[in-house]
Amino acid sequence: MFRRIRTNRRNAISINCALVSEDYGEKTVAITPAHAMSRICSAESDPDEVTIDVPARTLTSILDEVNPPQVDLLSLDVDGFEYEVLRGLDLDRWKPGLIIVECLTEESRAVIHGILSCAYDMIAQPTFRDYVYRARSIA
Repeated sequence: MFRRIRTNRRNAISINCALVSEDYGEKTVAITPAHAMSRICSAESDPDEVTIDVPARTLTSILDEVNPPQVDLLSLDVDGFEYEVLRGLDLDRWKPGLIIVECLTEESRAVIHGILSCAYDMIAQPTFRDYVYRARSIA
């Protein structure tokens, strides 16, 4: 899939990695190479299933490397790993103007809201799983 992205989006900055929290502790993440439906392998995964290791990186490390002037919109839909991805984002250094986040359960919604509510207001719920947060202005 990564090769297709690089081919089809030649002018884009493409980074092949798995987004993790700041305290993940490993250098790679094992995933199944199933195109858009790739998934992280667990201890209970089929031992005969083909897996690949991809580099584990925080969102902060990627933003530090790319160094955009600002981040206007962050859209997170990582099938239940939104909390871990947000824990890998330093919101003091990189504060997106808007964050759209998918929350698969009420529990994940509460956890995500807890992380973001210190600097963001939830302004919309366009679907039953997606929430839109807007950064509060610094006045």
